[in-house]
Amino acid sequence: MFTAVEKLLALLLVILFIVSIAIAFIPDGFLHLI
Repeated sequence: MFTAVEKLLALLLVILFIVSIAIAFIPDGFLHLI
């Protein structure tokens, strides 16, 4: 059983991982639109 804090940290790690992949694959021109 994970505590609430551990679940939150795990969620943040997953989000950072997904964002890093998105930045790596999305063209720079698209990033400037955001």
